Amino acid sequence: MLPLLAVGGLVLVAARPSTTRVERSITIAAPAAIPFGLVNDFHRWKYWAPWEALAPEVKRGFDGAYAGTEAVYTWAGNARTGKGRMTILYAQPYEHIRIQAERYAPQPSSSTYLFTYQSGTEGVTLRWARERHLSLLDKARALFMDPDEGVGEEIEQGLKSLQSLSEAEVRNRLERDALIKARQEGATTPPTPPAP
Repeated sequence: MLPLLAVGGLVLVAARPSTTRVERSITIAAPAAIPFGLVNDFHRWKYWAPWEALAPEVKRGFDGAYAGTEAVYTWAGNARTGKGRMTILYAQPYEHIRIQAERYAPQPSSSTYLFTYQSGTEGVTLRWARERHLSLLDKARALFMDPDEGVGEEIEQGLKSLQSLSEAEVRNRLERDALIKARQEGATTPPTPPAP
C-alpha cells in the first residue's frame, strides 16, 4: 500500500506544470527609451530593482558588454538577496529585453525575465514577466506553498520605481529644455537701453 501511495504522489507531482509565469504591467508617461535604458543597463538597476533595498551593501559585479545583449551582472548579498547572476540574452531597442537570472544561494533557481515595451498616446506600457522552470522538487514544494508567493508584489514595486524615475527624467528634460530656450532667447534679444 505504501509503495502505491508513493507512486501516486510521484505521478501527481510530475503532472504539475513545469513552468510558472507572473506578469504585471504599468503605463509610464515617458518615451520608451527612458525606461528601456534603465533596464538595459545593469549599472542602473541599483536605482529601481525591488531587491536592492534588501541589501544596500550587496557586492555587485559587471562583465561582458557594458549594456544590452551579453551584459552580465553578478551579486552577493545577505541571506535574503543571496548570490546569483543575470545575463541579458536579447535586447531589441525600445521593444523588449530578455534576461536569464540564476540564483545560486540560498536556494538554487533559474528564471527568465521578460520586459516588453508598447508605446501609445499616454506614454509606454511596460510589462515585466518572470518565467520560472520548476524542478521535480520545486513541484513537490508547490503542493504545500506557492512558489511565486510575493513575486507579483516585487514586480509591481519595481515597475513603480521605473515609472517614478522615468517620469522624473521627463520633467527634468522639459525643465532643461525650457532653461536652454530662455537663455537662447535672452542672448538674441537686444539689450534694453538705459532710461534717460
